[in-house]
Amino acid sequence: MYRDYICRIIERVVQAIARVMLHREAGQPELAMHEILRSLHQYLGLELSQWAGASTDELFRMLTRDEAPLVARDKCLAFAALNFQAGLIYQDRGAINLAQPAFHLALLFTLRGLMEFPLEDLPRITPDVNDLRGRLQGYPLPLETERRLEEWMNEGQRSSPWMCQ
Repeated sequence: MYRDYICRIIERVVQAIARVMLHREAGQPELAMHEILRSLHQYLGLELSQWAGASTDELFRMLTRDEAPLVARDKCLAFAALNFQAGLIYQDRGAINLAQPAFHLALLFTLRGLMEFPLEDLPRITPDVNDLRGRLQGYPLPLETERRLEEWMNEGQRSSPWMCQ
């Protein structure tokens, strides 16, 4: 039951990301960002007013509270994927000062999703840790993120296979 539920959410997030990409390609960054914000609310239950000033730990609790492990993991990975898209929108606009924090959230929530929950049946929207690291070159990462990234590296960089079955 949980698996069907989260697969439906992930499929909807995949469709939302496809719409974001179409808006980006059409030069409509405002519509792309609107789609991201709508998806955060509609599929992950996050209101902008709730999470805009929240710490990463608070965001993590909002996404994972009372959820089964696979649902919690996939919500973290969906949040990461949407932040990755936001980072791309900002990057397209030359707003690196906004892109890097979005990429940082994508990296942190990808690492938490991959390291704190089961790795079975990862959704295809799972961001690539190495790609995110590359996008964050020169960006000073918080100590928590550095620590998690070091753990990830020490574990042999578990791969990020994808597919919701």
